[in-house]
Amino acid sequence: MWLLSLLAAFSLPSPPAASRRQLLSRAAASLPAPAALAFAAEAPSSVRVKGAAEMDLEFYARGLLGSGGAPRSAPPPPPLAARQLDAALAKRLLDAAAAGIAPSVSAPSAATLRQAAGARRQALAIEYDRALFAGAFSAAGGYDTSLGGASALSQPEALQYGFDLSALALFTLLSEARLPRKELAACYARVGEELLVAVAAATPAPPQQAAG
Repeated sequence: MWLLSLLAAFSLPSPPAASRRQLLSRAAASLPAPAALAFAAEAPSSVRVKGAAEMDLEFYARGLLGSGGAPRSAPPPPPLAARQLDAALAKRLLDAAAAGIAPSVSAPSAATLRQAAGARRQALAIEYDRALFAGAFSAAGGYDTSLGGASALSQPEALQYGFDLSALALFTLLSEARLPRKELAACYARVGEELLVAVAAATPAPPQQAAG
């Protein structure tokens, strides 16, 4: 009898939200106590994902039976602290980007490409500084101007502006190669893989949660 009531409730046309709540309440109230408790305390499945209607019905049934909301899940692990840019990490990331780009620009090696990018830093620094200290990126735009007006060219790669300028030089060489779209997509995928490996190697292991 209770199964027929439940099937009849879901076979009706979709009512407004308030009416649907009343309909679900009546359907849940028609369940015998053992079936209702079994339905409300159904263990989550690791294979099947519940649909929205099923989750709504479970929520309302739990409220009617006084069993509260959905069971609480374990708290997530604490987030890792932000990794600060330093000389070792900057070199690792720029070397990874160069390793991904080098095959696409016919560079003999990532080290050779890094040298070529280093030679382009001076020319690129002019436009980079202009964007850095004027317009939206000026102090009026709320950006960090702790550089004090000095060129990014004078900054080591371990500092943000120096790092950005070196990355700009690498990707400028890639842009100038004018690769076909398919080859460019393959290059981007390769750079992404190299960066993932570099970041994984530089990322400390997460802290272990206390048992219990």
